Amino acid sequence: YRLANPVKSKGIVMPNNATLTALVPEWASLYWLSLPPFTALFFGCALTATSIGISMRVLALNNQTQSAAGQIILGAAVIDDIVGVILLSVLFNFASSGELAVSSTLVLFIMIACFIIFSPPLVRVIIYLTRWFHLKTRIPGYEVFVVTAMICLFAWLAHWFGTPAILGGFAVGMGLSRQFTSPFNQYLKNPFSYTHKLEQSAKPLVQLFSPIFFVYVGISLDLSQLDMSFMGLLLLAWLTFIAVASKFMAGLLASSNWHEKMIVGSAMVPRGEVGLVFAEMGRQLDVIQAKEFAILVMVIALTTLIGPLLLKYTSSKQAE
Repeated sequence: YRLANPVKSKGIVMPNNATLTALVPEWASLYWLSLPPFTALFFGCALTATSIGISMRVLALNNQTQSAAGQIILGAAVIDDIVGVILLSVLFNFASSGELAVSSTLVLFIMIACFIIFSPPLVRVIIYLTRWFHLKTRIPGYEVFVVTAMICLFAWLAHWFGTPAILGGFAVGMGLSRQFTSPFNQYLKNPFSYTHKLEQSAKPLVQLFSPIFFVYVGISLDLSQLDMSFMGLLLLAWLTFIAVASKFMAGLLASSNWHEKMIVGSAMVPRGEVGLVFAEMGRQLDVIQAKEFAILVMVIALTTLIGPLLLKYTSSKQAE
């Protein structure tokens, strides 16, 4: 029963988390920011994102990455981001076409589902092919080229499917992941030694491009759009509280242990770089304007600061 309980908890926390973090901020932004319903819905969908990297680093410091709570957090965060991308895909489709027809939305959902189901196994096939070729040639820098090529290829495929290109990055990540499971796994097992090399080779790319992205977001951010009056700051604090609480509440259904509930809830709070990606996509497509973009970035930044502090506190309490 104890082994089955974390699995059962995953199934509960995933949909609950995505629903809470999309609808609650949407209602809040619709009411307090007086945003149009479509913009408010994007605001809520952008806050479904979870920066799992930040939370997992904090858990690693407490040796809890392989705990039941750590596995629930990992699974829930992945589902959160995928659900967020799906919701954003629907919104972007509406933004580009100007209408939200049931038939086109259904087709989009089917295409997204097909992409998510079949892309990771296809990534595995490419991994096997590139590994075989690498054994024959031993070209220096080969792993970096493979990772870059796969990301570009699947980003293009995601765009061709009518979904945000970021979904292609998720597909590559799932294909490389040791935790990813699918019916095809018995035929396409993860060659861990090779995928570990690919993972290590990708780190310099992350270290190179991540600062560039954050600089770009910073340049796009117009802080003069923020209302720095008492009421404006109070509103920002209130929206941040809602963003934190909606994620934290999802952790209450994670397990019967209250410490684990708080750990899971705290770990889901930071939006981090994933939230910024969603926000930037909305700005580029004119779904949100400069003022809403500034508010959204500030909320994301505050949740990214608050989340690790909450997680560190709850983890230390469990250790005691």
